[in-house]
This record gives sequence, structure tokens and C-alpha cells, in this order.
Amino acid sequence: IVLFLAAHVTPASNDMALVFELMEGPTLHDWMKAQPHPIEFDPGKLSVLRDISLALRYLHQQDKTLVHGDLKGSNVFVEGTGDLPRA
Repeated sequence: IVLFLAAHVTPASNDMALVFELMEGPTLHDWMKAQPHPIEFDPGKLSVLRDISLALRYLHQQDKTLVHGDLKGSNVFVEGTGDLPRA
């Protein structure tokens, strides 16, 4: 879950632009492709899965439930590729 900073709506066309904090790092899809194959279990991969699960749980437990709607590897970013990266 990233910090929401701003939104801009063009009334004539209803176009909307959303601005979020910058996440530096590869997408989950690219990060997994860069892992040695076969992919072995390690604490870093478990940390990424845990972060994604906690973010979804947080969204779903809000008074007004939020649904991501397009969760996939290219929409999740992995920050820091050290021993314990975070998504």
C-alpha cells in the first residue's frame, strides 16, 4: 500500500490522474523472473508474500471495504532487493 498524494480530474472529459509516492524497485513479475530457477524458498520471498497478504487484509478490513481489482505481478513493486525485500 502506497501513500496517495493527489488527484486531478478534468471536468470536461472526466479524465483522472492519481499521484502516489514513488516506489523504487522492480515489479514482482520482474523480480521473480530474476530469481534463480528453480525458485527456492527463502526468508526474502516469504517477506514479500507476507507484505502482499497484509496489505490485502488491511484493505478488506476497512469500514468501507476497498478492493484492488487488478492484483497481478506487474502491479506490485518490490523495494530493496537485499535479504528481506518488501512489497
